[in-house]
Amino acid sequence: MFLAAAAACMPSAAQTLQVWVHSGPGPERDAYVASVQAFGGDLIERARRRRAEGVINGSGSVAALRTLQAWVRAGYVDAAPKNDHAFVSGQSAISWVGHWVYGHYKKALGDKLGLVPLPRFSSRTVTGSGSWNFGIAASCPHPEAAGRFIEHLMSRIEILRVTQVNGAVPGTGAAMVFSRHYAPDGELRLYAEQLLAGMARVRPPTPHYPVVSRAFAEAVSQVARGADVQQALDRAARTIESHIAATDAANHTTGKTP
Repeated sequence: MFLAAAAACMPSAAQTLQVWVHSGPGPERDAYVASVQAFGGDLIERARRRRAEGVINGSGSVAALRTLQAWVRAGYVDAAPKNDHAFVSGQSAISWVGHWVYGHYKKALGDKLGLVPLPRFSSRTVTGSGSWNFGIAASCPHPEAAGRFIEHLMSRIEILRVTQVNGAVPGTGAAMVFSRHYAPDGELRLYAEQLLAGMARVRPPTPHYPVVSRAFAEAVSQVARGADVQQALDRAARTIESHIAATDAANHTTGKTP
């Protein structure tokens, strides 16, 4: 059904999907992780969050990126866009991105802008969840004061102030009810409904995530430009595990706990 709609869009758009495929970590690449998870893959094993082999390069992850590559080959995606203006300029019918561009898109497209869920790639629907977060280091000299500061940031008023600027889903139900975009009648309510329905899967909570994200981003970029999917993901797995091993060795030398 999704592919039929994509094909139908082709006569009126240079490409159906605006998919950002340049390398480097960031929310754009993280948005594609949901499709990997929908196929049964992931970036790293979740129990101890230390093994990437057989996960980021496992069968589910491979199937997901082969699907993306097939879209590129079919002409639905421009694998080497000169900029990210295809959607707002009418050259692309769909932009696979996230809430962080809502303000820009709404200003450009007005009432013509709509929010739709991802295609159902398998028997389950998965959506992304989570963002960069605040934490308190074990070495913090004033943890009580830091805790009070974070408690202040988690107040309804502060959550609404931040999410009004960055477009993110409010982090608490109490704030969501008062959100212009995510309340029951808000234009971005679909995000909230998917979160509340349990469709979301958070990023792996690991200090190695920046490396994991970059390795995955590079694999996506390579695959979109025609690289062998299995080989690209094998390289990503080696990059992640090499980094974890090097970090373990450094921590052992300094006596730190990873």
